[in-house]
Amino acid sequence: MRGGHVAKQQTGGSALLLRGLVFSFAVVVPSLVAYALLKPGVEMAPTARTSIVHVRHPAVPPTEATSSRPVLVAAASPDFTSKAAQSEQPSWPLPSVYGVYAVSGGQLIELDPLVGRVPDKVFMTSPISTPSRTRLADGRIGFIVFRRDVANSPPDRIAVRVIAKIKQSLKFARNGKAETARLDDVWTIRNISYDFRVAPIRENPEMLLLRPENPEFEFAPGRYALVVKGQAYDFAVAGEITETAQCLERTEAANGTFYSECRTLD
Repeated sequence: MRGGHVAKQQTGGSALLLRGLVFSFAVVVPSLVAYALLKPGVEMAPTARTSIVHVRHPAVPPTEATSSRPVLVAAASPDFTSKAAQSEQPSWPLPSVYGVYAVSGGQLIELDPLVGRVPDKVFMTSPISTPSRTRLADGRIGFIVFRRDVANSPPDRIAVRVIAKIKQSLKFARNGKAETARLDDVWTIRNISYDFRVAPIRENPEMLLLRPENPEFEFAPGRYALVVKGQAYDFAVAGEITETAQCLERTEAANGTFYSECRTLD
């Protein structure tokens, strides 16, 4: 009986000792951890942060294949009625050589100069005996003037004047009898004109863009001359003549030569 009692005491003592060690460990370890965290010189790891960086890639310099060059290219037919065409620089085909050009139907057409000068206030010029070499299918036309002398001091407006065909000539013989002769291929530049506004082209300051005062303006069929500093550039608009301004009758009298507008277009 004594031996059993001693064994129970040893077993109980071992259990008490184990409990004490566990209790000590639970008390001491947190204290050591807290001491390590609060001890000077010991830093806590910073909280990780996510950063968003916007990378701006440098623009690729244009190569020879992508560089813009003044070349003759097809473009959309000029739209003078849109707000963009009136307030912003439209997309136009650009010439590569000096000259005066019409823009019609998305095409760039160089205009031929007429022989002689055209004074600003002349009522009628000398007769023209050759037909126009430039015939445009559409009356909705813009112009590009690529002349260095004009770009240095550009005007606010440039006029397009009517070139009327002289249908017939009336002469008086010595006996006073009137003789009427039908005329072919004879024209003259009249003092009837249409003003076009002038604006520089951003791509090339030496180029001037000409647009009508009225965005909805359209040339009637007939022949015209764009007059730039006294030089006339000739073109014609295809179609049946419907305006009497395009037709004249000439009277040759003893005291001079006179012109009158045709009464009819027959």
